[in-house]
Amino acid sequence: MQAIETEPHHLQQVITREMAKQGYTITSLSKEMAVNRGLLSSSLNRLTKLIPVPLLDELAKALGHPEGWLYAEYVEECFREKPHWRRVKVLLMRCLDLQRWDLVDDVLDRLMEEPQYVAAVFEMAEELYKAGRKVDAIPLYRCVVQNEIKQHSERFAISHYKWFRAEISQPLDIDTYYQAAIRFSPYLKRLSIHHQLDALLQLANVHFILKKWDDVEKCCLDMLDCVQICLRQEEGAQRNSLAREAAERPLVVYYGQSFLLRGNALEKQGRYGEAFQYIKSYEDLSWFSSLDERGLKEVERLSVFARGNRLSLYILLGEFKYLSDYVDFLDCHKAERLPGLITIIEAALRHKHDVNSVLPRFEQEIQELTTNISTDGITYYDPAFSATRRMQLFYGLALYNFNQGLISRGLDYLLLSLQWMMLSNNKLSITCVAWFEKYRNQANSTQTSRYLEIMKGVIRNEEVDGYPVDFVEHCRIV
Repeated sequence: MQAIETEPHHLQQVITREMAKQGYTITSLSKEMAVNRGLLSSSLNRLTKLIPVPLLDELAKALGHPEGWLYAEYVEECFREKPHWRRVKVLLMRCLDLQRWDLVDDVLDRLMEEPQYVAAVFEMAEELYKAGRKVDAIPLYRCVVQNEIKQHSERFAISHYKWFRAEISQPLDIDTYYQAAIRFSPYLKRLSIHHQLDALLQLANVHFILKKWDDVEKCCLDMLDCVQICLRQEEGAQRNSLAREAAERPLVVYYGQSFLLRGNALEKQGRYGEAFQYIKSYEDLSWFSSLDERGLKEVERLSVFARGNRLSLYILLGEFKYLSDYVDFLDCHKAERLPGLITIIEAALRHKHDVNSVLPRFEQEIQELTTNISTDGITYYDPAFSATRRMQLFYGLALYNFNQGLISRGLDYLLLSLQWMMLSNNKLSITCVAWFEKYRNQANSTQTSRYLEIMKGVIRNEEVDGYPVDFVEHCRIV
């Protein structure tokens, strides 16, 4: 690796000049930092050795500088000679802690001048992923994908998969979910059969959000095929007393979800009669083989979904005699209350039915959703589902209140829906704008000001995206 031409021992020189500027000696500074004087002196005077990152952080704090002080210079020093992985890993971790993505990319780019570091970067990405730091692992998995020489290796496929999983684990705009699915899909078949199960379930959920119903159907059918293969492998492993690879969840989950998601996709297309036919395939899976404690819990969970989905379909068909039973069901299953309320509002709009008698029972959830960004404790669905459903709920409540003649309340809900749609780049946002303009003359000053602030936010996004404001005749809503 070609040495980077920098001033020798620049880091120590900057620190000692800063100490002198603030009137510190090694003795006084070591007391301020509560560290051993000999350690500090050695670190600053041994010009052949880099200062440890934790000590650099302590120096920054003692000298009144923000976290990450001199990290850019530290990167330069790290790569003056052949990098030491343990030192680089500590630096990378701190850059991730501080979300210094520029330095993370810089360090990874420099590392990749030596291809042997791909394995180390992959191992670090896996550690982050397992620790729940999925978003932090994204640049590392991306680095592996871009630099792995053996593109048919398991490491390459796993990196693509984990990158996809990490990206969809956070609330993002619809286009980003779509791009993540497109990027990952060609590498699906390179995964082990058990990883394919997990990947297909996640892909099916993403396609569901994107309303790509044919792709949902294909993922579900492929998932069912993978379940059958895994069951045969399990039988063979049991006969031969062999250890077997396990999927992320019990196999019964994938089996049940392959029917549940297809039924839900049909429901979203208004094909309620066909959707009913899928419920019987997952409402009682107690017969499924090799059910352990986790598997039995999932069977019960799928049974709950079946009961809820059956009642939901009745309501959507306009059979409001089941409304009380449905609300009682939602009272017992808190995580289903948000999607359930959306169903009630949708059915009320479709059939022009008054549901004012049950809305007060959802007042607490609606209030929480209007004031809190997080849906923790409200639903167990993925962030993408939660954000999408929040938009749908506010939009539905806006239209319902318009139909009830409650224009001001409807406008409040419409603005909440518009705000979330703008954040997620949702195409329904332009419809919200049209509805607001229809009732603009009835909006109060607070509602109008809030609307204008949202629109200004869109223009600011245009500036960030590189388009001059003068050229933007209308706010971009896609």
